[in-house]
Amino acid sequence: MTLYKRRLQLKHYFEVHKLPLDTLCRQAMQLGIAMDFNKEEEIRFPDNNETVFFINKGIAAAISDQGSDSWSRLAGENTLITMLSHTDKGLFQKLEWYSLTKLKVLAIPYLAFKESQKKFMLHWEEFCIHLHKMEVMNMNHMAIINSLKSKEKIQYLEENFTDLVLQANYGILAKFIGLKRESFSRLISQKNQMPSIYN
Repeated sequence: MTLYKRRLQLKHYFEVHKLPLDTLCRQAMQLGIAMDFNKEEEIRFPDNNETVFFINKGIAAAISDQGSDSWSRLAGENTLITMLSHTDKGLFQKLEWYSLTKLKVLAIPYLAFKESQKKFMLHWEEFCIHLHKMEVMNMNHMAIINSLKSKEKIQYLEENFTDLVLQANYGILAKFIGLKRESFSRLISQKNQMPSIYN
């Protein structure tokens, strides 16, 4: 994937989420560094610098505790994920991200991005609020998934993570919602391979 296409994809993300283009998006595209990760590789910027990653292609998972076997986040294409050593006024949870597939990203150095917006602090705050909203939404999704029965979890994925369901294999989806792959496949078979339509 060319740098141009990665930047165009990022620009589209800013447009969809109605974030300022001439300040935030322009700097994000200029600062963004194209990086590729292999499957099951820890996602890090050189020297572990704080970074915002935009996923152009592939799937990543996050854990909140080192060595944990459970995922607290799952992110696919057209998603921003943060890699911060601090939480910037508590807005972001510290997470470790790993690639589940081959991954193509734009890595945006966080502090350089923040510095570039010194004259546009309202726009920077708008961006941080957007990231925080995404974080809260993801935490709410996980809380709901953990409260559901197995069959309900699949329906919830269909309704709220359609893009990920289309991108990910059954093994990834099963682990995300706390099931074994065999159980996930069996539940799909019981649905006659049909997505849910009625509650």
